[in-house]
Amino acid sequence: MTAPANASVRWVVLHHVEHVRAVSECLSVEGDAVDCITAPGAAAYAGVGYLKKMVTAGSAGRGQVLDVVLDCGDDAGLVLGAVREEWSRIAFAGEPEVAEKLRAIASAKGCVLLPPPPLAGRLDLRDAAEPRVALRDWLVR
Repeated sequence: MTAPANASVRWVVLHHVEHVRAVSECLSVEGDAVDCITAPGAAAYAGVGYLKKMVTAGSAGRGQVLDVVLDCGDDAGLVLGAVREEWSRIAFAGEPEVAEKLRAIASAKGCVLLPPPPLAGRLDLRDAAEPRVALRDWLVR
């Protein structure tokens, strides 16, 4: 799904490749529309390139790569790295003036810069022992 970050979209927070696999599998079976975002801070500690490879690997065999928003927090440098790595959607929580400049750079490269989605209502798979079960249970709510 390629919707803007807003409260009407259901968000799933991904921490590792198994989460990407779980979402890819569930969405191909269930057909529900959700948006996915990397864990807060993951771009800083794991790296933009690593997360891109994680999403690609987790989506393998599904026909298309899961469209995940990269959460860059308020780090403009991470946003620029995400643009270089060709992330299609990037969340940035920095100052509005900086966001406008980054939005222009991202747009010129075909990327969309978004505000971070709201925390309320997210499914964070961090502590899910069975991510597929947690996702299916959350989708039926």
